[in-house]
This record gives sequence, C-alpha cells and structure tokens, in this order.
Amino acid sequence: FQWNKNVCILGAPAIFGIGVRDLGVIAWNSNSVRVSSDSTIHFEGLVVDHILDLNTLNLDRATLQDSLGLGFKSGTFWRALPARFAANLRFGRPLGREDLGQLYTYELTVEQHYLPGYVPYARLDRNFGLSKALSAGVGVSYGGFGGFRVAAGMDAQVGPLRINLQTANVIGLVSDQAMGKSVMLGIEAAW
Repeated sequence: FQWNKNVCILGAPAIFGIGVRDLGVIAWNSNSVRVSSDSTIHFEGLVVDHILDLNTLNLDRATLQDSLGLGFKSGTFWRALPARFAANLRFGRPLGREDLGQLYTYELTVEQHYLPGYVPYARLDRNFGLSKALSAGVGVSYGGFGGFRVAAGMDAQVGPLRINLQTANVIGLVSDQAMGKSVMLGIEAAW
C-alpha cells in the first residue's frame, strides 16, 4: 500500500508519501513442529545401533523428529511477516519520465522494518539531472542493519527502459576496513 499527497514546502511543490509493504501473518496448522530456543545448539549426531539389521530397526517418529534433542512442540502458531513501514518526501525539480518512477532533486525517506535488530533507517538523496534521460545522485543514510553510509548512483532512461546502477555504500567499496560492499544494477520497463 502506498499513499501519496501533493503538498507545498516553502512555496515549492512536493510529494509526501506513506506506505506499508508485507503487512500480515503466516499461520501454521496443528501438525506444525516448532522449537523455542534461546541458547546455542550443540549436535553430536544420531546413533543407530545395528543400522543394517532392518528386521529389528527400532526408530520411533519422536526420536527422528527430535534428533537434535531440542524438545520441539507441535501445534498451531502465528508469525508476523517482516513488514516495512515508510514515509518519504520528494521535492525540487522532477527528473526523468513519470511513467518510469520519476526522481526528484531531493528525496528523504524514513522507514522501519519489523525485524529483530533493525533500527529505524533514514536516507537523504540529492539527484542531479545531467540531461533529459540521464541523472546522477548521491545520498547519505543511517540505520537499518548498518551504520552511516554514503550512496552514489546513475540513472538512464532509454526508450521504455530505466537502467539504474548504484551502490548503497561507497565507503565499503573503497575501504578494506569497511563492511558492506554492494552494487546494484536495475532495469525497469514501462509500457
């Protein structure tokens, strides 16, 4: 779900949006098996005496299902999906074609994912129109599963295609000590 509203900031047009993605639950039926573990698991293996003697093989279902000795439980249970809640503000001059996910000169995004260890994520981007079909952008972000990051990217619109090349962590690409190296190539089509 995404809701957008045209607003005015300091006399200039802008778009404010809020959205939710992957909101829901998964339900398992009563035949499901689960383990609630809060410690380290050490597994040394399953010992079966006389494994080749198939006439006297005595392995019951419970022994096989709980071969790790974790004390599983059967029953119905529910788990929430890792939903994403986001708000964004796009303002300044629009860049590129509207049908290909138009960029704006400035974009601010704040989001939260329903995941353990995920901290609120914020990103500020500055996009530059180099021509009618080519733009470049830089940004800074903090949060999520990482710390401070610097992003950079290029965006080209060729016919019905939008081709995007970017990295969310420039520092990770140029430093051997930084964690999180990433490059993304995206191709979108509009018809």
